[in-house]
Amino acid sequence: MKKFTLVLGGGGARGFAHIGVIKVLEKNGLYPSHIVGTSMGALVGAYYALYKDVRKMEQMAMDFKFSSIAKVSLIFPFQNHYLKSSTLTELLNSLWGNDTNIENLQIPFAPVSVDLKKNKAIYLEKGNLTMGVQASISIPVLWKPIEYKNMILVDGGVLDNVPSLIARQMGLDNIIAVDVVSDYGINKPSRNKLLFFYQVYEAQLSGMSQEKYKYADLVIKPKVSDFKPFGFNKEDTKRMIELGEKCAESNMDLIKNLLK
Repeated sequence: MKKFTLVLGGGGARGFAHIGVIKVLEKNGLYPSHIVGTSMGALVGAYYALYKDVRKMEQMAMDFKFSSIAKVSLIFPFQNHYLKSSTLTELLNSLWGNDTNIENLQIPFAPVSVDLKKNKAIYLEKGNLTMGVQASISIPVLWKPIEYKNMILVDGGVLDNVPSLIARQMGLDNIIAVDVVSDYGINKPSRNKLLFFYQVYEAQLSGMSQEKYKYADLVIKPKVSDFKPFGFNKEDTKRMIELGEKCAESNMDLIKNLLK
C-alpha cells in the first residue's frame, strides 16, 4: 500500500468521530505517514501522532470534559472576558506533558491555525505541542489568540477547517480528509447569543471546507453534524466514535483503491 496523509477537520466534540476512522484504518493495516489537523482535528491528530495507541485515545475521549476548561459561563456572552486560557493549557499539558515538541512525535504532524496579522492559514512542524494545538483550537470570542513569533494565532477553522490545501502545500500526497461538519445546517437557532454565533461560524466553515475538497484525493464524512459541538459526554462520544467507524468502513473500498 502507498503512504498516505490523514487530514482531520475541526468540529468541536464531533471531532471524536476521527477516532472511529483511525480505528478502522488500523484494523485494515493502514497507518498514516503524516497527519495534518485543524481545531479538534489537531487535538485528536496530535494525540494519535504521539502515542499511536487508538485504545488510549478512545479512553482519553471518553474522559474528556469541556466543563474542565469552560470556567466562564456561556449564560453571559460577549462580556469583556474569555474562557481562561490557562485551564486549556493545563488540560493539553495533562494529555502529553508541557515539554513535548511537535517534531518529536511518532508520526509527523502539523496543527493548522490562522495568523490574523497576515489573514493566512499556517501550519507548524516544530515547536511546543501544547502551544501549537492550543492555537489551532482557540476559537475567536471563546479564547484569547495565541501570540507566537510575531504572529497572532486563532482557530484554524477560521480559514481552513479541513486543511487539505495545507497538506498539498507541505508536499504531501494521497490525502484522505475527514470532514465532521460536511452536512451542517441550523435547524433551530440557539437562544444563547454565544452559541448562536458558533452555529453561524460552523455554517461558514462548512461551506469553505467544501470548496477545498478538490485538494484531497478522498474526502470522507461521518454523519455527526447533529451532535452538539460542546457535547462532551460519554454517551455522545461513544456514538460519534461508532459513526466514524461506520463511515470509514463504508469508504474502505475507495481508500484501498486509492492506496493500492
